[in-house]
Amino acid sequence: MSEKWWLGGGIMEGSKHFSLDEFRCRHCGQVKLDERLLVLLERVRSYVSEKVGEEVPIIISSGYRCEEHNKMIKNSSPDSKHCLGQAADIFQRKISNQMFYAYIKEAFTMGILPGLGGLGKYKNYVS
Repeated sequence: MSEKWWLGGGIMEGSKHFSLDEFRCRHCGQVKLDERLLVLLERVRSYVSEKVGEEVPIIISSGYRCEEHNKMIKNSSPDSKHCLGQAADIFQRKISNQMFYAYIKEAFTMGILPGLGGLGKYKNYVS
């Protein structure tokens, strides 16, 4: 069952697979979360799980970042979508990061992830 979260301007549906705490800034504890990101992450989880043939839980390693926290991140853009609650660094433990990235890219190419604004592959996570 979904929960409702109060975020800035209104109430939005929560998620069956993600909690609000996963998106909190690791520096200040505040949170901003764009509803479109939550929908996108649910679609990523569903698509990857379908491709793998079993549930693939996704872990949020970095969601919202306050400006001060963002400045502490090496090579982070001052215009990072993390500061708007529109980006998340994610990983999972079922398949290789290379395969995880490939499935997300495939879903985007097929039009399953229409809200994807950017995609990056790093050593241990996808952003």
